[in-house]
Amino acid sequence: MSPSPQAFRPYWALLPLMGLYLATLVQLFAIQGLNREKAPEDPTSVIARSVELNAPRGSILDRNGHVLAEDRAVYDLTIAYTLKNRGLYTNLQKEKLTLEEVEEAIAFLAEAARMPFEEMYEALMVNNSAVQVLRKNLGPADERRIRAAISRVSGSGLVLRPRYERVYPNGTALAHVIGLPKPPAEIQPKDGEEPSLGSGMERGLQSRLLGTEGQRKTMGVSRDFGVNPALDMQAAVPGENVLTTFDVGLSAFARKELAAMMERKPMTNCMAIVVDVKTGDLLTAIGLPDYNPNDPTSTLTETVNPVSGDAETSGWVFPAKWYVEPGSTFKPIMAAYALDQGAIGASLEFSNFNGRYKVPGRKEIIHNEKVPNVPMTFREAIIHSSNIVFAQIARAVGREAMADMLDALQYHEDPFYVEGLSIQFSPRHQQKREKFFKKRSPDGMAYTIPTMGYGHGFQVNPIDHAMVMAALANGGELMKPRLLLDQPEISQGQIFSAASAALVREAMNAQANYRGRDKYLKHRDLMDICSKSGTAQIDYGPDKGKYYSLFTAFGPYEDPEVLVLVIATGTEAIPGTGDGHFGIRVCGEPADAILYRALVERGLAQDEEPPEGAWIDASAPLDSRPVEDRLGVGNR
Repeated sequence: MSPSPQAFRPYWALLPLMGLYLATLVQLFAIQGLNREKAPEDPTSVIARSVELNAPRGSILDRNGHVLAEDRAVYDLTIAYTLKNRGLYTNLQKEKLTLEEVEEAIAFLAEAARMPFEEMYEALMVNNSAVQVLRKNLGPADERRIRAAISRVSGSGLVLRPRYERVYPNGTALAHVIGLPKPPAEIQPKDGEEPSLGSGMERGLQSRLLGTEGQRKTMGVSRDFGVNPALDMQAAVPGENVLTTFDVGLSAFARKELAAMMERKPMTNCMAIVVDVKTGDLLTAIGLPDYNPNDPTSTLTETVNPVSGDAETSGWVFPAKWYVEPGSTFKPIMAAYALDQGAIGASLEFSNFNGRYKVPGRKEIIHNEKVPNVPMTFREAIIHSSNIVFAQIARAVGREAMADMLDALQYHEDPFYVEGLSIQFSPRHQQKREKFFKKRSPDGMAYTIPTMGYGHGFQVNPIDHAMVMAALANGGELMKPRLLLDQPEISQGQIFSAASAALVREAMNAQANYRGRDKYLKHRDLMDICSKSGTAQIDYGPDKGKYYSLFTAFGPYEDPEVLVLVIATGTEAIPGTGDGHFGIRVCGEPADAILYRALVERGLAQDEEPPEGAWIDASAPLDSRPVEDRLGVGNR
């Protein structure tokens, strides 16, 4: 019985491989026979070669798809062969080419590479090193031009080596939170210390951004004869592109406003945090001083710590990492908490004691400055920012509830991270609970309690503080700060009743519209907002005796969507002027401008023609060269 056709199928399956083998033999004979003048001297130079294929790191994108960080292909023009393996050199030695022909070829290559003839001649015909890098960081346009020239000059020894370079198209905008895959040399650990793993989202999103390296196995044919078709190919897999909640255009605008604020007033650092109050999305989180991630080495500066005398790298640390004293920006929070505790009613009035309030049983006196000496409800106390009224409100709340307050508002008490961001934020800082119950006066009320009522005597992290203020704006719900658009919105519960939050919002709206505030809230007539300023003296560290200056605003009043918190640390009072450190005078103008920009973009504020240069289009290229010729500049 004759074998069935199925029995021969395994042999048929080998035919493609046999064809490839025969084709390779034909090519080898052709090289040795038809191209005898240029044939390899040693036929055994046909070898298998494995080439690693780099995988580009994934891009970090803003909420609108604009690039915050990406890998771009760049090329290095190198020489990978010694003199004896370079065709131009050996053919000249063997008199197969004349000196004029060699010089003509080198001139052609030099022009394509944009190099002086003398440098190219030295590299190709004199230097025996097989590890020469002639030009670095070439863009795609350069690569196409040079590769075409190399293909026309056989045996030059020139090779274009591709690699990926991490670039940050928007420069300093969001530098702290974007971070770097590895820190610059200035802040690398000293000998014996643990190696640093980078910063910001570059570190926090590492597992998602990293790609998978590939490999190509090829049959290389000696010198002039190129590479045969791939024997095996495993393509590199790029890393994942990640969409964040940030708005890079708003961030670039906010940074410009902060820079202008630092020009107007002396301060150590400053920051702006912008939150979508309904979702918890961080629209921007920036601080100054900062650095340019495209060139951190020259944009980070060394300063000396005035307390320790140690050298520090200025600009590397995000100022929002540390806690601050909230000052009078805490008064609306205190009011909502007191209303919900039943400690006060909306119409309950408190005396202002002629601007001097002596806490019963204590020596300390609480002062008001430029506050009308009339009885006030919490609403009027927010408008006029009365320390004396809020000291009494805190006392009305009582020791037990005041001791529990920061926990009830869910301020962090341990270091914390925002998902996707490797920055460790410092927790709140306040006196230990037992301090609240140590009797310090006949009625047992510690001095900490009344001072906490107007935002003194404790510290909170700026991110935490912005989220609690956002809860006032959205009706009392505390949202978890969100950095990644593919993560769910997370509610951490109702920390204020909707009724109390509404009463406080109305008071903050009246505060924003009170006479004289238009000097700092220049867009007040174009948007209906709520606001509160704050000031607190710093009593520790290198800025001891200076101030925290704060201003927060959100809007639109009827249905808030966006909150802005601007903080300056290390501000200084200017003697005789009452200026230089008060929250609205330092931070009011940039907070107003940032909020207006955000609301106009959402169609929630009356538009006006902006002054020339006031708007920053982060998607526009930063110079006029073609995109492929720009390395690290502009968006694709």
